[in-house]
Amino acid sequence: MFKRKFCLLLVLLSAVVSADRVEIVNDDLVVENLKEENLINEQQYAQYNRDLSYLKFKDQLKSPQRVPGGTAVINGRVVNNALVPVSGHTVVLYTVAAGNRQVADSTTTDPNGEYDFTGLGTDNYAVSTGTAEDEYIDYIWQSAANGGPQVCNQCAVTANNQFMLVDATTKTNVDFTINLGGTLTGTLLENGSSVPVATLNPTVFNTSGNNDYYLAATVNTTTGVYSIKGMPDGNYRMYLSANYFATPNFHIPQVYGGPQCNSCYSLVSSGVGSVLTIAAANTVNNVDFMLNLGASISGKVVDALTMNPLKELAFVMVFDELNYNLASFYMFGTNTDPNATGDYTIGGLLPGSYYVQGGDLGREFYQRELFNNRPCYYSGCDRGMGDAVVLSAGQNKMGVNFLLEKGGKISGIVVSQSTGLPFAPVDGEQTQVEFYDSSEKVVGSAFVASDGTYESARALPAGNYAVRTGSMFVGSLTTPYVNQKYLNVDCPGVACDLTTADVMVNNEAVTSNIDFELSTGFSFSGTITDVSTGNPIPNVYVLVYKDMGVGQTPKFANWATTGDGVNSPLGQFVVQGLSPGSYYARTNNGSNLPFFASGLRPFPAGGWIDILHNGMPCPGNCDVSQGTPIVVGIPRRGGDPLVDFSLNPGATISGRVIGYNNGLPIPQIQVNVYDAQGDFMGSFETNSNGEFLTVGFQAGTYYLTTSSYDVLVDVTYGNENCMASSCNPLDGTPVVLGELELKEGVNFVLKSDFVFGNGLESTTIN
Repeated sequence: MFKRKFCLLLVLLSAVVSADRVEIVNDDLVVENLKEENLINEQQYAQYNRDLSYLKFKDQLKSPQRVPGGTAVINGRVVNNALVPVSGHTVVLYTVAAGNRQVADSTTTDPNGEYDFTGLGTDNYAVSTGTAEDEYIDYIWQSAANGGPQVCNQCAVTANNQFMLVDATTKTNVDFTINLGGTLTGTLLENGSSVPVATLNPTVFNTSGNNDYYLAATVNTTTGVYSIKGMPDGNYRMYLSANYFATPNFHIPQVYGGPQCNSCYSLVSSGVGSVLTIAAANTVNNVDFMLNLGASISGKVVDALTMNPLKELAFVMVFDELNYNLASFYMFGTNTDPNATGDYTIGGLLPGSYYVQGGDLGREFYQRELFNNRPCYYSGCDRGMGDAVVLSAGQNKMGVNFLLEKGGKISGIVVSQSTGLPFAPVDGEQTQVEFYDSSEKVVGSAFVASDGTYESARALPAGNYAVRTGSMFVGSLTTPYVNQKYLNVDCPGVACDLTTADVMVNNEAVTSNIDFELSTGFSFSGTITDVSTGNPIPNVYVLVYKDMGVGQTPKFANWATTGDGVNSPLGQFVVQGLSPGSYYARTNNGSNLPFFASGLRPFPAGGWIDILHNGMPCPGNCDVSQGTPIVVGIPRRGGDPLVDFSLNPGATISGRVIGYNNGLPIPQIQVNVYDAQGDFMGSFETNSNGEFLTVGFQAGTYYLTTSSYDVLVDVTYGNENCMASSCNPLDGTPVVLGELELKEGVNFVLKSDFVFGNGLESTTIN
């Protein structure tokens, strides 16, 4: 089991090949809006999102969604930087809704460089030029007043590059002046045999900052020669990633000028690999890769009772020791392919330990599970509950099978009590509903659609469940409305009894009409300032806990963050969505937050000492009931309560966590701090560079440990192995802090359990 709450990374896209077409698998049942859950970091999201956007773009070009008939027209002209017309150049028309674009049509320019789109209705539109396969840099149109066409490929549509067109009107002069881009070329060949490899994607990362510019390679399957064209000037690093196609990949990806890697994107984004420079449309040749065969995992995904393949799409995903999704394999069911067998193989893996997950895409009633026969019902499951699949170099691990059992689902609607209308997302956050078992453990979730309806993304085992609005992954708690537990029980945060189960789920059935009417809650506000300067402090969390009664531990109810002075007033906060009652509040500068899975990536820790609402220091998991109660829900002169905090600066500790085998940074590792008595003072997460910074502490002696995953061996400070079952932080090297001191260079080196347990300390495994 993971020794820390997990940070889930699911793949955000997949493509599967059927005959001569590529079907993009992209719906909420696959994706589950993990970006909204904040269960992946920004770098990971950027990679998967741009891959998904490009695949969707290619798919949409084959069958564009034309706007219902009209007589409106868009026309323009494409020329190069010498003002010479560019003929035969692709121009793409999009419709735009809520910032999302859909391909409506595409055309090519005539010998005069001119193009037009006709028969259009009233709508919002955007226009771009080029594809990833031509030699020109791609652009999206903007008016001259907004700076003219923008260098952009699969980027987000902004207010500046979309326009409203009314039926029976003409939008003229949607013109482009385009420049040639640079080219990278090379080969993908198998090491030793020089056989071409066509199952890996050569991809570039723009180190100059324009990372949303997607550049795809075309690979010749006969020769292994690839080219990436139309590259803007800049510095790039290059890496390979496995295709998300039904044809398995068996070769290990690489960073150009860097190591072999299961997940190469995180390396190039951290500065690993050779830099390739594009300037003035030059061509960089001989960017070659010699690829080694990797280990593989194979098995079946079938019905547990019949042993038959599924009728609809099935999938398998492989996760590494950092819980990164490395590879996915999607299989058509018998409804699409009568010859489907449910067999899969995922290859190209380095030696190490892996967790494997299988299931359907929510279109049937199968329960998702981990190998070997361990339940994993939804996107937030703890993959550490599965059995690790340990691979040696080149090994094919067979028999990693998934015998899926049936379950049931839950559905309903969420509306506003005051209006009766569907509950609208607040600040762009999509509302969730979560399902709990009798131990108050989340076992499933669903997103609420724009019409207020929801249905379980995955099937649950038959049984009884508590159902509650809001998401504890990132504290998306329907603010300013009060969360509610079915039936009609106010439940801000998790401040209610979630052990009682009111909803019965039956196999192969949907339990419907589990509905909610949410009402606006009460609030309080305040400002957080620095004692020494009186200046307001941005990006400090205020965590609020409800008094549950005599003899009961207060439960987390809601939270807020002080403003940064740009999007909200500097240093000010408002806590909303509270039911009537007494609450306790504490500050949090970025240590362990009370959300499942640590799904929220906290702000980097500040250097202040956290306190309760009464000024008492509150490190780690202090007793919040020692604070001064805040009573809401009673009439008071002057409005809601004002609750201010003044924070003292303290001493801090900073350092870095790296891997033993390659010296590379390890993100999302918890560094735990204990005082001289061994009392827990807080945990602090490493960023993408493996760096951590603690909150402020009083002068004294402290001890540190890491919390990672079962397949990484944790250590005390001093790098002594520290197993979770017997770890004593006081066995480590003490860190002595003076008043207001910043203690730097408190570093850790972690070994993979595969390396440690197999005596491979002298072997480099990336």
